[in-house]
Amino acid sequence: MKRVRLGKTNMYVNTIGLGCMGLSHASGLPTPKEEAVEILRKAHDMGYDFYDTAECYTGVNPDGSTAYNEEVVGEAVKPFRKDIILCTKFGVKHMGDHLEFDSSPETIRKSLEGSLKKLQTDYVDIYYQHRIDPKVEPEVVADVMKELIEEGKIKAWDMAFVIEFSEKLFKEHFYEFVICCIYFVCNCFIYTVLHCISEKTMDLPAFIQHGILCLFRHFESHFYGNHRIQCVCGRHMVDAFF
Repeated sequence: MKRVRLGKTNMYVNTIGLGCMGLSHASGLPTPKEEAVEILRKAHDMGYDFYDTAECYTGVNPDGSTAYNEEVVGEAVKPFRKDIILCTKFGVKHMGDHLEFDSSPETIRKSLEGSLKKLQTDYVDIYYQHRIDPKVEPEVVADVMKELIEEGKIKAWDMAFVIEFSEKLFKEHFYEFVICCIYFVCNCFIYTVLHCISEKTMDLPAFIQHGILCLFRHFESHFYGNHRIQCVCGRHMVDAFF
């Protein structure tokens, strides 16, 4: 697979990465842990080196216990942790019929400590703000991320689901902080992203010019320009870098 640089970092990955959510969350009963670990390790044997999970990716096992996606991923990647890019996310809680957002500095740090424990690692390569928290200024989040990078607990940070943010805001506040500008695309939502690009509400060439990598995620196979995005199978999302 072709390898690309993650923004302006010294991290490189294959252009196709693996979203691990479906093994534990939002796809029916969680995959049994032993089976899930085997799947993720076989993915590494195939060449996958970008593993994406999140604090809120949980499910309920048949015995009523909680299935934590981060625990599955952490167990799976132990033999080759140093050889992959490991990513997780903070700031979202699933509350049945709605999501709650919390990106306060205290919650960010507490979430990271919990994720590090579940992932059985002492650092995360890329730490995402999973959703924008309207109660917390983006600059506050950026300051916490800078501190975590300096402490060696994360290598880089990122933001997810930020289509509503204007190009102006990115240029004024985030080119110095955001390593990769991530757009999560799931099924029909890909239209939203492509429409925003065509309407110039998101300046994709400007992101590329500033070394900000774009990641498209989805369940289905799509084309963007000359690039095809192809999913692996129903329970696993594929991340394609441009």
